[in-house]
Amino acid sequence: HLATECTSKDRLCFNCRQPGHESKACPKPRGVLNRTCGGCGEKGHVSDDCAKRESWMCKNCAESGHGHWECSKPK
Repeated sequence: HLATECTSKDRLCFNCRQPGHESKACPKPRGVLNRTCGGCGEKGHVSDDCAKRESWMCKNCAESGHGHWECSKPK
């Protein structure tokens, strides 16, 4: 049957395969699960959601707290 017709309370999200929500409300959208953060280098989140932002080291100016893609200093 179609997912929209499913009456099961235990159906899984198509994105993360966890119960309790539909894919459109998924806290970890499909693209994020296998992405690597440009700031900390860890998998599972993107730089906009990184909790370790303060420890980032800019490859452009060598200062901490931001990524090279958002650096205001000349390249």
